[in-house]
Amino acid sequence: MSPEITYAQWEALLNGSLAPDEQQKLEDALQRDPALQKQLEQFRAVRSAQRDPGLDHFRTAVQQAQAQYQQETPVKKMGLRWVAALAVAASIALLIWFNYQTKRNPQELYADYAMHAVNLQQMGTDTDRGTLQSLFQQKKYAAALPLIDCYLGEYPDAADVRLARGIALLETGQYEEAVTAFRTLAQAHPIYTNEAHWYQALTYLKQEQITAAITSLRNIPSGSSRYATAQELLRQLK
Repeated sequence: MSPEITYAQWEALLNGSLAPDEQQKLEDALQRDPALQKQLEQFRAVRSAQRDPGLDHFRTAVQQAQAQYQQETPVKKMGLRWVAALAVAASIALLIWFNYQTKRNPQELYADYAMHAVNLQQMGTDTDRGTLQSLFQQKKYAAALPLIDCYLGEYPDAADVRLARGIALLETGQYEEAVTAFRTLAQAHPIYTNEAHWYQALTYLKQEQITAAITSLRNIPSGSSRYATAQELLRQLK
């Protein structure tokens, strides 16, 4: 059974304001639980609607039109029916407008979707991995990079650490190096192919290269745990 996550906890997770231990616990649960991933997708959709200023403008315009009609039209039976019909039509138009309104700021989308649920201790318990995990939880990516390179010098086949390296490059603005790191990861470790496509998409999104981001997202197959989130992001980019 999926754990109950409050609105405040989801908001704190997306804002990066959860305590490190609580964030790690929730990220671990997300990796294991598809139902919980669906809850997060639904919360993101609601959150996006709330933050969309265009939606507020549309709603205000509809309300103003209704108020003006009621002031200028005699209150007759047919008039009331017309007002009711207008309200229904406005509601339908609002729903259609929201469903097809997809243009949002790429940086806002990146902030919503760039949640790095990397567990560097799942493959071992050595001190170096513990240090890297701590740095990632604190979002100290620049400090993590030299330690990651040192670790990979000794353990070059550590795929999860290679993924972490790509993320650290992305978060420190080294975009070309990040794309190369994710491409190399996919080639050397096929089990990480979908994660690599996801993070390539985020790297392109961060640079506002929307076409390239869409191409990467379309490479994520329906059987992947990333598929639902990739499709959600695609709908907002296309």
